[in-house]
Amino acid sequence: RRIGIMQSVPSGFERRAQRAVADAEIDRAEASLDVARLEARVAAADAWIKLYYAERRLAVLNRLAGEAQASARAARARLASGGAGVDDAIAAEVDAARTDDRVSEASAAIAAARAELRRWIGAAADEPLAAAPPSFVVDAAQLHARVEDHPTIEAARAQRSAAEAQLRMARSDRWPDWSWEVSYGRRAPELSDMASVEVRIGLPLFQPWRQQPVIDARRADVNRADAEREAALRERTASLDVQLAEHEALSANLARARGTRLPLTRRRAAAANGAYGAGTSTIAALILARGQALEAEMDVLDLEERVATLGAELTLQYPGDTP
Repeated sequence: RRIGIMQSVPSGFERRAQRAVADAEIDRAEASLDVARLEARVAAADAWIKLYYAERRLAVLNRLAGEAQASARAARARLASGGAGVDDAIAAEVDAARTDDRVSEASAAIAAARAELRRWIGAAADEPLAAAPPSFVVDAAQLHARVEDHPTIEAARAQRSAAEAQLRMARSDRWPDWSWEVSYGRRAPELSDMASVEVRIGLPLFQPWRQQPVIDARRADVNRADAEREAALRERTASLDVQLAEHEALSANLARARGTRLPLTRRRAAAANGAYGAGTSTIAALILARGQALEAEMDVLDLEERVATLGAELTLQYPGDTP
């Protein structure tokens, strides 16, 4: 019978390499989690903005529906008194019905937007929204300075660290592990008992055929991770430039829509309404002018939504001092 204990002792290089691999894997997992968190925050912000502007559109359409119903009643009254033709009364009724259809579509859009927001923030999506959306300050210089802090770049950096740790692990095989064993054996009665101490050391022979190919493969992984990180940085920078250019163009369009198109169409609609009330114009002219004013207002809301969405995405993707 023989009993004993044995203990393997990895080389110091291997132990340090193992710790580096573990740390790199933790960093890579945390970077992947940061990317997922960013995607969730951006999606929640997009859903909130979509719901906010869906409610704004419904408010505009409800106001217009009231005006269309009032025009339809006025047209019916004129028809009854002989002051207007059948065509005007029918046109007013059709316009009111079409406006009601758009109100129904806007209500459905609100329900869909709220469902999407509920997916991200739960029951809080059923609470009333703020009176105004957040204001986002987009500073191109500051955003460019934060490109390397984007979670996808951090993830690429963590991937490179993991590849470097694997290279260190491959290199650690050049240094041998060792083990020791202490045992005690009881032999046959005619023989005395035996105690032994044994030390084993692995010899890293034939390194060019054993360790070197693995090291070369891990070094190639590091080079590939470097290239992928540089590609990710270039892609992120290009994406930022596209977003900034789009934000600038949309902001300019929004300023023109607010300052020129919307006021002009509103004045034209007010003039058409006054002319129709005075009996100097037709209901068709009023419907046309009112429809143009509505489309101008919807265009402003669309532009506001797109500017707000871009501002939220830029602020969340490249966080800093901007609100």
